[in-house]
Amino acid sequence: MGTTNGRYLAAVIFVMLTTMAFSAYLPWWGFIGFALFAGFWVKQTDRRSFTCGFLGVGLAFLLKMVLVNNANDGILAAKIGQLLGLSGSFGLILVTLLLFGLLGGLAVWSGNLFRSNVGFSRQVEP
Repeated sequence: MGTTNGRYLAAVIFVMLTTMAFSAYLPWWGFIGFALFAGFWVKQTDRRSFTCGFLGVGLAFLLKMVLVNNANDGILAAKIGQLLGLSGSFGLILVTLLLFGLLGGLAVWSGNLFRSNVGFSRQVEP
């Protein structure tokens, strides 16, 4: 595994672990600061930085939603899914995954863009 892939994987794991660790103590948007830092910390292409945030935050919230859903036998997610016009608990989990993945991807990408605009080197291996 090359250094680019290793940095990418480290950034995904960092975003995922910090999102999971601090989501109980911070508001729902608290992961954005850690995702911005990860984007600033790891020099990547724009596409890789977005997918890093999407995977890290998306997988963290997917795991959290599945654990909460299993703890109450899917009753709460199914009822909220019905209120929102979704197909039960699976629809709610899918929409949550996409929404938080998109927010995480945009946050890491913004950190990466900030890094490139404050004078750091922008040359990245493809």
